[in-house]
Amino acid sequence: MIENRYSLQSEIETGADQAELRDAYTVESLTDTGIERGWRIEIDGEQIDAGLLVLDNPELGITMTYGRRPEGYDGPVLREEHGGVVMVPYFVDGEGDLYIGVVRERRLTVDEPSQLFNVPRGMKEAGELSEKSAAREYEEETGLEAASAATIKLATSVNASSTFFDTTRGGGADFYASKFLGQVVRNDEGHYEPAQGASSGVAEKDENEDIVGGLVFMPASEAMSTPDMFTHAAIAMVYNHLNKGKWQVASL
Repeated sequence: MIENRYSLQSEIETGADQAELRDAYTVESLTDTGIERGWRIEIDGEQIDAGLLVLDNPELGITMTYGRRPEGYDGPVLREEHGGVVMVPYFVDGEGDLYIGVVRERRLTVDEPSQLFNVPRGMKEAGELSEKSAAREYEEETGLEAASAATIKLATSVNASSTFFDTTRGGGADFYASKFLGQVVRNDEGHYEPAQGASSGVAEKDENEDIVGGLVFMPASEAMSTPDMFTHAAIAMVYNHLNKGKWQVASL
């Protein structure tokens, strides 16, 4: 028997408090249970059978566990000890239309990686305050200085996928919105970009620092078309904030 908190359904069925049982779960190997789970682990080209797999990076505070979950089925669970942050730049134009600031990133896990736009986000560093982390990620990914006076917190410890992420002991993503106070200009694609010399200021960047793709503002309806769930959630949170929690639905 290998000790692991992701395992026996019988432990849950006792009705005991889940928090007390979390560290008492166990997982049996394939040979002990005789269960054919249909999964194989490949390491450096070699395939093996296993009942439990743990990938751990203490420096980043990331652990991925694959094994028998408390729900009674096999699956991966990812824990980010420090959690992450999402910073949503936005502005509302004179006609009341909401524009969301996004950056272009190359993601090989989606259909069109060169065209993926998403809101600035990243992981918190060990001991870093959430607000500081949000400002840092914003500056790193856009090249602009974060306007702290116009930044608000939208949500705390959001679990991006409750079937995959473990936020039972902290972690998750903290969402922030930052109202863009600088000047914008329309680009050739019909989006808006921060004007050089805008009042928000362009951060001085070392030539070796990576700016993901530059900040552009697009209508919220267009930003919702990106295949990125963090961006979808961020837009909904900004709408909720601006409408003070009151949503109006147009009749069909």
